[in-house]
Amino acid sequence: MSRQGIVVSVLTMLIIGFSFLMPAPAKAAGSITELWDGHANGINARGQVVGQDINSGAAVMWDKGKITTLWESGAANAINAKGQAVGQDINSGAAVMWYKGEVTTLWEKGKAKAINNLGQVAGILKFVWKDFVWYIPTIWYEGELKKLGLVKTGADSPVGINNEVQVVGALATTYGWLWDEPVLQTLPFWACDINNRGQVVGHNTTSGEAVIWDEGEVTTLWQGTAYAINNRGQVVGQDINSGAAVMWDKGKITTLWENGAAKAINEKGQVTGEIYTGGNPKAVLWEKR
Repeated sequence: MSRQGIVVSVLTMLIIGFSFLMPAPAKAAGSITELWDGHANGINARGQVVGQDINSGAAVMWDKGKITTLWESGAANAINAKGQAVGQDINSGAAVMWYKGEVTTLWEKGKAKAINNLGQVAGILKFVWKDFVWYIPTIWYEGELKKLGLVKTGADSPVGINNEVQVVGALATTYGWLWDEPVLQTLPFWACDINNRGQVVGHNTTSGEAVIWDEGEVTTLWQGTAYAINNRGQVVGQDINSGAAVMWDKGKITTLWENGAAKAINEKGQVTGEIYTGGNPKAVLWEKR
């Protein structure tokens, strides 16, 4: 073999070895169903998906191919296993719940962001006093409204709640918070969601990393944002480098679809979110084959 051939062979071996050490994210084997033009924000154990249709401006639910308008103007942000969907009615500015065709106002000004399987709703209350506007994290349950301490957040800040009534969210700065009655503690990142095991996922605004917090320890998942986590510890969100919707599961990252964001995941591993096509975003459902 010539000296040139030996050099080429060595370089090839080095490239192969480097590729083995630094694998690219795998493409997950799954099927994608387009639901409507707009945003998909939540999914429950039954595979029902809620969000907003941007053509009509309505809050909608997809269930086995059928789309139902929940209320005429606004967005549904979450749905629990019982089929209770929560969000905001844009016309009234109120946080609302839809259940079996009936829409109920939970509080007059603000947004309902999350609901657990007990029917407890977490969200943002808009409070106006003189010339000051405050956005306060709140829990609603069976007609009672409870403010979660002296936390100032943003109108569009993420909020999550689990069946243990632990609530997480984001401050107006680079930090997040975890409320576990009666303790309210600060987290070193924007918190987006929490599962029943108390694992919290979100976004480190300083480093730009998707992270998971587990018993006080923060682990980096990928560069981007983690929006949701299920009770199996599977995390979904968006990789900012590739622009793809991704899932993290036991240290492995897989691409669910290109050019989009995964917003919610249920216990079956069904994922919902959006594909960005250059025009209107498409709400989608991803299911493993």
